[in-house]
Amino acid sequence: MTTTQPDPTTTEANIPVRCEDRPPDRARLVTAAGVTAATAELTAVIGSHTPRGPVTAVPPGIERRTSPLDPKAARLLVGLAHLPTIVAVGPFDDPEHTEQLAAAFTVVRRQCEAQLVLVGTGVHRGAAVQRAITHDARNGMHLVEVSSGHRWTELLAAADLVVPSTTSGATRLLEVLASGRAVVTPEHPDTVGLVVPTSAGLIYRRGDVHGMTHAILRLLTTPALRDGMAARAREVAHRHHFSI
Repeated sequence: MTTTQPDPTTTEANIPVRCEDRPPDRARLVTAAGVTAATAELTAVIGSHTPRGPVTAVPPGIERRTSPLDPKAARLLVGLAHLPTIVAVGPFDDPEHTEQLAAAFTVVRRQCEAQLVLVGTGVHRGAAVQRAITHDARNGMHLVEVSSGHRWTELLAAADLVVPSTTSGATRLLEVLASGRAVVTPEHPDTVGLVVPTSAGLIYRRGDVHGMTHAILRLLTTPALRDGMAARAREVAHRHHFSI
């Protein structure tokens, strides 16, 4: 008689799976996102180069900077667990984007172990938290209001990837790129012009939950892709005479 082993990405297996340890299951992703295979085409766009517990407030960080290339050390500085880390940058004033971000993180948590840090304020930030609670993705979500100074630098350094909001603006995006982090950013003339030509991150269409989710999972599960984009991100910021 044959026995079926539990899927290690599910709670039945009782074995946490880190995102970098397992490629995303496309079939599971499509089902969780609530779309059909016919509409599950990836909308994230990259350049032509192939790169070589409950909701918590993060405690204050130590007042010193860390290397932008050392997310492990940075996570210790700002009091985060050593897990694959998505830093979402506000302001969270766009209800559609906030809802999309919460939905994407819910799917990511079903795929593998990761954490989401919401940096900044906004009238719709609470909606993201509420959705996470509703869909049992509240564990691994952290709230931080500070988005400037040394604290801001350390939070960016703690990220594996950064998701700017639709209202973050080009200057904020350049700050993120200068930190040496790959981005998953909504399609917009300003962001596309900075990100796509150099392949410094992935682009998704606004309103496309699947596109955002797949882009996040792709970067979380492919360190070589992520690291290559991060290196090019710093080059983009340097060419614009931007540093942090």
